[in-house]
Amino acid sequence: MDKKQLSESDICDKYIRPAMQRAGWNGLDQIYREYPLRAGRVTVRGNKSHRDQSTVLRADYALFFKSNIPIAVVEVKDNTKAMGAGMAQAINYAELLGVPFSFSSNGDGFVIPPDLTGEERPFELPKGWALARFGDLAQISSVVTLGRKPLISKPLLMPYLRVANVQRWALKLELIKEVIIDEKELDRFQVCSGDLLITKGGGWDRVGRTAIWRDLLSSCLHQNYVFKARSVTTESCPGWAELYLNSDIARSYFAASAKQTTNLASINMTELKNCVFPLPSRSKQERIAKRFEML
Repeated sequence: MDKKQLSESDICDKYIRPAMQRAGWNGLDQIYREYPLRAGRVTVRGNKSHRDQSTVLRADYALFFKSNIPIAVVEVKDNTKAMGAGMAQAINYAELLGVPFSFSSNGDGFVIPPDLTGEERPFELPKGWALARFGDLAQISSVVTLGRKPLISKPLLMPYLRVANVQRWALKLELIKEVIIDEKELDRFQVCSGDLLITKGGGWDRVGRTAIWRDLLSSCLHQNYVFKARSVTTESCPGWAELYLNSDIARSYFAASAKQTTNLASINMTELKNCVFPLPSRSKQERIAKRFEML
């Protein structure tokens, strides 16, 4: 059975609940599926009202230490997403329920929130915000290496993005170079609308420069000195990620993490994945990003 073909509900039934029971959780009074966290909206029509059950906020699972003492929430995603794709959601749900533990899973295993030191926390979080590692929120890749000489059966001449093309909050496409790849590599190398393009480095001002790809060309790739980050969760919007990764806080993290040589600096994929990333609600992210665009 291909796990990636299963729905989120199937993942819950076939993998999540059995794993929790094997770990010693009692399925009768400790594991609660679709646990309600917040009542749904009240709809009023004339002199009658009812609560819309479709708007009730629910955790995929709530775990109870004993009766009336919840201790953890588990957020589940289907197997096409990363194990940590539900982490931001799980953290917010844990805060709503008032429990100390939160987990995310896609059926392959369980992820817990990052264990952060006080120095790693970028600032005092407002109520309702969460922290996650950037690598738990996005699939990060670095692909087309120039100068390689693979056996190419169906060559394609494609434009690609270099460090010089990726600025902070913008892409400069006046000068685009091209590279030959195999047609079968296109899906892996291509950038898609909403992807974040993040520079590895060069000069100090080039480390971690971030811009959103908005289909300015019909098809385009990125070279290995430019990371591509594609969101694996609905809890983070590209505009907020672009704003934060270009902020002084993120730039200070990249500067401290960068490998340094004379007049040069660069970050690797591990350092980018480990970047501590603040998460307000999705709607708040969108509002903040929109206001920034209006400045």
